Amino acid sequence: LPIQLLFQGGGAMWINAQHFAGELKLKNCRWCDYADEAQSLQTVLTSKVVIATQRREAQGLLWPSKLARVIPMRKPLIWIGPTDGAIANNIRDRPNTACFEPTQVAQIVAWIVALYKAPQTSADLDSAARIWERQRVERCNQWELLLRNVVSPQTNTRAQ
Repeated sequence: LPIQLLFQGGGAMWINAQHFAGELKLKNCRWCDYADEAQSLQTVLTSKVVIATQRREAQGLLWPSKLARVIPMRKPLIWIGPTDGAIANNIRDRPNTACFEPTQVAQIVAWIVALYKAPQTSADLDSAARIWERQRVERCNQWELLLRNVVSPQTNTRAQ
């Protein structure tokens, strides 16, 4: 497929990642150094799909800040990390989003290929984003009602 993979980051595992990409026979890869917030935003805006990961030592402690900026965008998103953690649980139902463990290489490739072979229009992405946002707001409202009822069950009952 005529897909270019842009890897942006650096760090201690950078060389290992390049070797692993070679073992997987990935072609058309661009390897770019770490980018500050402004530079990384420009990269995200020009990409077709965003793949987000998290350093193992930060898991359970921090959300990747660059991921938080991508979530409101309409771009297809792949999370590679724990699929049973807080990040995956918060984005799993987002349109055009998939969550994979780092070992699920074949499934990641299949998801990207399927997306490439059946691209969605801007209208499709807008519609899916609106539905997802409505569902997210409704879940927040349900949580708010539940919490109010826990604090004061007599005064906060509303008809559903």
